Amino acid sequence: LVGGYVGQTAVKTNEKIQEALGGVLFIDEAYSLAKGDESHNDFGTESIEILVKRMEDYRDRLVVIVAGHSDPMEHFLNSNEGLRSRFSTFIHFDDYSPQEMFDIFRRLCTRENYEPTEDALGHVFSSIDYNFSVRDKSFGNARFVRNFFEVVIKNQAQRIASTLQEPTPEDLRAIL
Repeated sequence: LVGGYVGQTAVKTNEKIQEALGGVLFIDEAYSLAKGDESHNDFGTESIEILVKRMEDYRDRLVVIVAGHSDPMEHFLNSNEGLRSRFSTFIHFDDYSPQEMFDIFRRLCTRENYEPTEDALGHVFSSIDYNFSVRDKSFGNARFVRNFFEVVIKNQAQRIASTLQEPTPEDLRAIL
């Protein structure tokens, strides 16, 4: 939505809104449009102003969904006096529980054709549970699990490369 130079933001924002007419405009991490108290010099502010106007102009033809972390989204919604009133529904999603994140990890293993041992799964759950207990505002829920899974797969590849000359298909699937 935001351009790199003066005049480009209005064009880009309007183009995206036109594309979404009759459908949905989804803006993830929408709070990035509201950069702070000095945002009057920021192109994001211009985009928000256009968005507010078009949401009113096309209220029967356009659904806008904005998403992001709770605290920054509060700042975003307060960044323009007309913005909050343009949204009629607010949904808060709680963090996944450690068990739900563990289930996501297991689904990733299944989807990617890996077979973790029971011992490995115990270590995975312990690690997820610990990281959940010390999480902060930047904790990524499923993103944390995906990144964790990628580290596990990298470690598995390094283990195989350093210990096995001719790994079997079972070796290549095993997460120990």
